[in-house]
Amino acid sequence: MHVNSETVIFIHIPKAAGTTFYQVLNHQYKAQHIQYIKEGMSKQRSIDAFRKLPEEKKTRLRCIRGHMPFGLHQWLPKPATYITILRNPVNRVLSQYYYIRRTPVHPLHSELIEKNVSLEAYVRMMSDINTTNLQTRWLAGYVDFDSVMPPYEDLPADALDLAKENIENFFSVCGLTERFDESLLLMRRIHGWKNVYYIRRNVGKRRSSKEQPPTATLRLIEKHEEKDLELCEYASKRLTETLNAHCIDDEQVRQFRTLNRLLGFPVWACNTAYRILRTKIHTSLKNPE
Repeated sequence: MHVNSETVIFIHIPKAAGTTFYQVLNHQYKAQHIQYIKEGMSKQRSIDAFRKLPEEKKTRLRCIRGHMPFGLHQWLPKPATYITILRNPVNRVLSQYYYIRRTPVHPLHSELIEKNVSLEAYVRMMSDINTTNLQTRWLAGYVDFDSVMPPYEDLPADALDLAKENIENFFSVCGLTERFDESLLLMRRIHGWKNVYYIRRNVGKRRSSKEQPPTATLRLIEKHEEKDLELCEYASKRLTETLNAHCIDDEQVRQFRTLNRLLGFPVWACNTAYRILRTKIHTSLKNPE
């Protein structure tokens, strides 16, 4: 059993380790107790479907996850808490841009390739449809749930303050991609989770030195992602404070990483002794009901 009966709502920030984190959620909750908010053009239909669920089904939900902004708790008949994982916005924009370029099924892929859209032009294009500072926008809840796809309205001046306020009042954990393992250990402590071991998923290829953007381009991204930069700085300080409050130190993080490398190593690459050891460890990790 979990420590509490709140519905956990995971706001999956695009290109912020959410696909990897889904493995952890799947270890904690049964599939029939998870509501999935799909990405892309199916997002609006997913949110509409959730809002129309009978109260009885909503009550049984233990987890809601997906690419969506803050605010879904207003349609739940029981208490909810939010979790999310933010990412340094410069790294996130770079990851998103190169992901789109190498993913033919992405809606923007053809435009970027056929028009040979540069990184600088991509940043300006995102600014034109108000998808820069996306993390601040989503955590502040400045998205119309009847029309969740961009282009968005201009971000209000108080958006950053509201995002911070929501984190303080509604989020049990606001983690960081750059501090992923620490974030996981904190979630395990707060929510009583058991198996939080993982294998990295949907990780972009390492870019060559030739692909590294010039300093001027990085400064341009910082200019357009100013609010998200401040939000991540705030979240990092808050994460450190919360880790200290729960007595999670560097040694515990180191031990977790060592064990995670063992448990996350591909089965086909393990020798017999390694597989036996890993199986024993897995068996000792009892998942909650």
